[in-house]
Amino acid sequence: LRKKTGFALNTCKKALEENANDIEKAEKWLKEQSSKMGWLKVSTQPIKKVSEGLIGLKIESSKVVMAEINCDTDFVALTDTFVRLMGSTLDSCHKMLDSAKFLDSYNQIWLNQEQIEDLNDYNGTPLKDHIVETLNKVRENIVVRRAICIQSRTDDISFVGYTHPSQKNNLNNFEYGKFGAVLAYRIDPSSDTSIELAQEIGRELCQHIVGLNPTKIGSIDNDEPNEKAGEESCLIFQKFLHDE
Repeated sequence: LRKKTGFALNTCKKALEENANDIEKAEKWLKEQSSKMGWLKVSTQPIKKVSEGLIGLKIESSKVVMAEINCDTDFVALTDTFVRLMGSTLDSCHKMLDSAKFLDSYNQIWLNQEQIEDLNDYNGTPLKDHIVETLNKVRENIVVRRAICIQSRTDDISFVGYTHPSQKNNLNNFEYGKFGAVLAYRIDPSSDTSIELAQEIGRELCQHIVGLNPTKIGSIDNDEPNEKAGEESCLIFQKFLHDE
């Protein structure tokens, strides 16, 4: 039971005692207790500042979600348990987009910690349950910090993204890393640019954004280049990273 659930030995022993040594019932009891007691404990105790964690990115045709989850140590951030929580978070945000009623053809929603925690995954399981389960396994502070959810209802808008250092979870079709960028773009209908080339250029632009951290795209008409090239914050005036 301990190997299967990740709970402490004494906790597993109590679960078995409460359920006549029935492992399935004990596992269910553990999940119920962790959701009821564990979340209360987490929500009432002050959480110190957490600085490690991951950025997760999931793109599915007309929808894209990028989320940030923090923890205490880099070691925990790279565990399968933590990565699974990222997958559950991204899926829960995608599910929210499925039911969202948008008036415009292009929409983006920023979600804070409380808004994300109130979501459910595709199986109807509250994301809070996944967070509590992760907390009980890794024994570290976990903060689902924020997420941006974008949806396009037109065929001419496409998405591309990048995380660094990029790692992929093929089971749930998302990528994750320490940094991330996502780009929405249109292909000029009068050009002969292929979708493949547009995706390649878009991913290189995302790599550039991660590397040089521009604060805005910028405008030739309204912005001036910074005299110190190393401090340039407008994307259009920065030297393209892949030209170096």
